Amino acid sequence: MNATAVRITRCVLAITVFAVCDAGSVRAQGDQRSKSTASTRMQTVTSKDGTKIAYEKTGSGAAVILVNGALADRSASRELAGLLSRSFTVYSYDRRGRGGSGDTKTPAPALAREIEDIDALIAAAGGSVHLVG
Repeated sequence: MNATAVRITRCVLAITVFAVCDAGSVRAQGDQRSKSTASTRMQTVTSKDGTKIAYEKTGSGAAVILVNGALADRSASRELAGLLSRSFTVYSYDRRGRGGSGDTKTPAPALAREIEDIDALIAAAGGSVHLVG
């Protein structure tokens, strides 16, 4: 397992709990915070195998990548992204083969490709992120 996979495996649970708790506090504060003016247009990164991965970036602050369920695209986390974007720079992406992201048929296991996709997003976010999902 590569270093990115180890980091992801070790921190996903803790960060998910953190993000859910923080989202609750953001929702409670609601109108007291100004709305984010950051862009939400679709952008892409290129994964290790050449696959284009589509994402939206919104908000400002520490980077958070939202990882949706297997059958969802980035629209599934739009409400959470809106809440978190008041305190964080949120990256909502389409997992490979969904929404605006491509898919390449490679012999490597799908999980390895998914980790490489997240690694490309981490690089686009500056190398240090909170991962939620």
